[in-house]
Amino acid sequence: MMRSPFRAAWFSAAFLSTAVLAACSGNDVLGPPDGTACTVGSIAPGDSVNGNVRGSSCLAFNPSSYVISPAESWTLNAKKGTAYIIRLRHQPNTAANDTWAGSLQAFGRNAQGDATFVTGRWSTFGTPNGNGGNNQEMFIAADRDRTLSIRVVSSTKADTGAYSLAISSCPITQISDTLDHAGIDLSNGCPSLSYDALPTKVTFVSYLADSIVQDSAIVTRTAGTGSFQGYLTGIGMDVNCWNSDCVSTTSGWTTATTLVTTPALPGTMNLLAAVRADSAATVTVRIHSIPPAAPPAPAATARVVGPNHRSH
Repeated sequence: MMRSPFRAAWFSAAFLSTAVLAACSGNDVLGPPDGTACTVGSIAPGDSVNGNVRGSSCLAFNPSSYVISPAESWTLNAKKGTAYIIRLRHQPNTAANDTWAGSLQAFGRNAQGDATFVTGRWSTFGTPNGNGGNNQEMFIAADRDRTLSIRVVSSTKADTGAYSLAISSCPITQISDTLDHAGIDLSNGCPSLSYDALPTKVTFVSYLADSIVQDSAIVTRTAGTGSFQGYLTGIGMDVNCWNSDCVSTTSGWTTATTLVTTPALPGTMNLLAAVRADSAATVTVRIHSIPPAAPPAPAATARVVGPNHRSH
């Protein structure tokens, strides 16, 4: 089961994180969101890098633990219409100590240039270390070109340690909200280690929604024998729901599901569909729009006859 560890009070966390960055890192709108002082390198799809969060690393507000913790970030130049699976593993350091415990996070910039918490959905996989540190996998779907900071932050100053970070990219199928989109083969999706207890492949689909109608994504298996899961959310680049301005609906393993966006909101909606790696399923996605109800007819106004009025 995928989890949403930072859902509560994300706005205050994002605000405080931005304030810490502005005060401590000397970042500007031309640099990475986490600032140059916190950034240790760049990462691109296909890369695998090693890092080590130390007590001397950049200090940043951690939206998970609500404390100031050591962290370091890697710059990702995300491309429109591309999804990213970012995978972090705790590692032994040069002294063979495997102690890192914390969170994998992402930060971008809003239209005003401020650093903004944009972490996509993540979950854990594999075996934790003796300090409770978990391997983590995060999904991000980009609806525009933008620079992101992929942050590795320890839970506290006592949870520093070594890690590895790898990233892969997946295409996003863009569909129309007026036509059925058939032939989406989920068995061609990108491998995931965290979506399910068994190896799974995930496929990303997006469509443009508006605030005039309420949309539902209807996903139906049209070929294959594997069951699938669907997960719908928005708005923007997240494949997760972080505040009241987005929606998150999911289904269990099934052959047909309807995922409803409530409330109706404008922007790019992202659908993630998953099938177990030893199965095959081809699905059709249809966006069903429900127009708003017509306003009620005005009530009839009763004629009032005053005491000095006589009817003829």
